[in-house]
Amino acid sequence: MPGPAVLAGDVPGPKLLSQELSDHERQVWRGWLRQQAAYQALVLVLRLILVCLFHLA
Repeated sequence: MPGPAVLAGDVPGPKLLSQELSDHERQVWRGWLRQQAAYQALVLVLRLILVCLFHLA
């Protein structure tokens, strides 16, 4: 007779270690996130400009 069904939530996974960031490390991460957001915004603006230029041509 087969054993009980195991649900995905019941399967133990690897234990994640708790990690505390220093104030400096936190500031570095936030700077990287802001920079990435700025790059994404720039790409969006450039895409919109290209769409407008191709529709005018």
